[in-house]
Amino acid sequence: MSVTFHESNIPQSSRIARALALLGTLVATLAVGVAVGPLSILVAAGVASALYFVSTTAAFALGQVVLVALVPPSGALALVVLAEIGLLAVLCSTAVDHHDTGRLLVASLLAGLAIGATGWLGLRTSQAVWVAAGALAIATAFLTYGIHRYERVTLGLVESA
Repeated sequence: MSVTFHESNIPQSSRIARALALLGTLVATLAVGVAVGPLSILVAAGVASALYFVSTTAAFALGQVVLVALVPPSGALALVVLAEIGLLAVLCSTAVDHHDTGRLLVASLLAGLAIGATGWLGLRTSQAVWVAAGALAIATAFLTYGIHRYERVTLGLVESA
């Protein structure tokens, strides 16, 4: 009787990708630790467990939720930005193993900046979270539609009138 093991469809990440994810988790944990104290261990536990058991996207999302839940509204903006940079490092850690790393990282950085700027402008103009969320939803809808149309045109699926 023999047993065969099949490789997982999920590729193993490189040492650099794992180190970047670990560094991002540590930066986010330390930044939140300065802001809220020992409760920042929840950031490390949440992000690390999501990284190990689910995916980097889930780890990033969980880190965002824990960050919003723990950091008080009157918290230092510099610490929140530092924690966000750490979480962005977690999110971009998988780009290290991508076949076109530079393009993926630049696109991710530009998308993150656009989302952050849209949310910041939405909050800055009205001080209402629902306005910022609405601005993000509208901007995302327009961008998604633009990408969809561009794809259809480049693939030749649009007929001229």
